[in-house]
Amino acid sequence: VYLPLISAIPEKISNDLLVRFGDDFKNLSELERSLLIWTAVMGNSKNETLQQYRQEHPSEITKALGKLVDHGFLESGGKGRGTLYQIASKAHDSAPSFEHLGSSFEHLGSSFEHLGSSFEHLNENSNEFKSLWKNTEHIRNKRKCSKSFIESEILKICQGRFVTLRVLGKLLNRGLNTLRNHYINPLIKQDKLLAKYPDTPRSPNQAYRSK
Repeated sequence: VYLPLISAIPEKISNDLLVRFGDDFKNLSELERSLLIWTAVMGNSKNETLQQYRQEHPSEITKALGKLVDHGFLESGGKGRGTLYQIASKAHDSAPSFEHLGSSFEHLGSSFEHLGSSFEHLNENSNEFKSLWKNTEHIRNKRKCSKSFIESEILKICQGRFVTLRVLGKLLNRGLNTLRNHYINPLIKQDKLLAKYPDTPRSPNQAYRSK
C-alpha cells in the first residue's frame, strides 16, 4: 500500500525547492513534486529507484521525469535504465545548493530501502493485510471455486494497490504457478489487471493492481 512517506522528509527540502523554482514548484503534480524531492534527498536518482517509493505504473513515472527534465527542474545524463537525474543547476541566482544533502541524508538510505518493499506492496504486518486475511478465509478453506469467483477476488484484493504474487498466493491459499497461469495472465490479457513491470513479467519485485 502506498504511504505518504514523503512527509518523513524534513520540510526544509521542500522549502528549498520552492525557493529555487518559485511558484512553478507549487504548480507541479503531487507525483512530480515527490520525484523532485526524492532526487534532492538522494543527490541523484534513477527511474527504477524512484519506482520503489511510488505506487504509480512505471510508465507514469517515466512520463513525469521527462516532463521535469523538459521544464528545467531536473537534468539527466546517460541512456536507458542507466539514466541519472539530478536537480537542475539552472535556476534563480539565490537558489540554495542541494550538494549538502548527500551526507545529511546518508543515514536515511537503509531505512528508505527497507520501507520500499513495505509501502510499494501490501505489507503483511499491516491492519489492511489482516483485514484481507480475515475476508478471504472462506476462499482459503475452499479448494473448489469457480474461475470467475477467484478472478473477482483477485481484482478486489488488488484494487488501489500493487500486490505481489506471493501475497496473493498466501491470501487465497493457491499455488503461485496456478495463480499466474490460470488467473493473473488472463486478467492482464483482458486488460483488467496491471503488472507493475510489464517488460519483465518474472521480476522478483513484480506486483499487480486492478485497473
